[in-house]
Amino acid sequence: MDRIGRFTLLKEACAGMVPAFAPADADINLAAQTALLATLNTCCENVSNALNNLKDQTGPRVTLLKTIKERVTRGVNRVESNRAWANKLPAVKAAANQVRGFKTLRAAVPAPPSDPDAPVAKKRDGGGRSFKDAEGYLFKFIGALAKCSGYDTGAPADIAIGSPSGLSFLHTSLKTANETIPDLEVALQDAQIERLRVFESRQPLPDGSHSLRDRWKRIKKAVAAQYGRSSAQYALVQGINY
Repeated sequence: MDRIGRFTLLKEACAGMVPAFAPADADINLAAQTALLATLNTCCENVSNALNNLKDQTGPRVTLLKTIKERVTRGVNRVESNRAWANKLPAVKAAANQVRGFKTLRAAVPAPPSDPDAPVAKKRDGGGRSFKDAEGYLFKFIGALAKCSGYDTGAPADIAIGSPSGLSFLHTSLKTANETIPDLEVALQDAQIERLRVFESRQPLPDGSHSLRDRWKRIKKAVAAQYGRSSAQYALVQGINY
């Protein structure tokens, strides 16, 4: 069972105690426990949403680059097929080889922070440098093609330069992804840090309440104080560990 599930059991045990559980600190009474559960679930949902938002961009960006490489090869083939462009072919090939000739790094999902109270340096787009390079190389390749007079005339739409689905469109799509993903990584890290603090911080939270770990320990101490360690009430919570 996950930690939220175990804390739910702890809260339910406290709710069923007779006489009623009445800790000295309102931060650990039943109402506060209910509010904390809602906060915990919200934090986990925020992390899940941020992670999904990031994956929704990183996966398609990898696919986009594969498409770009295939289209670049076809563009080279088109130039090779026309003797009128023979003097432009070396530059076209050189630019194409830059697009096709390196391996991209799949951007790693940022690792969750380990210390809830330590400042965390935000890492932006772990795999982004190679994708940013690809963006520049594609721009250079399009420039080389543009020097082939009449290249777009009669070209298939997906390897033309200026068509709605062509090479310039692919360049814009890659540029947009490269600009979007760093912000999504930061959003994920922010959500991870907030979740970690709510679960484990040793310091008071911004609203003056305390973390789950802190309150978990004090709830069990409050039960021991109110009912005694040999009581049936304490037996209900004794084995429910963080």
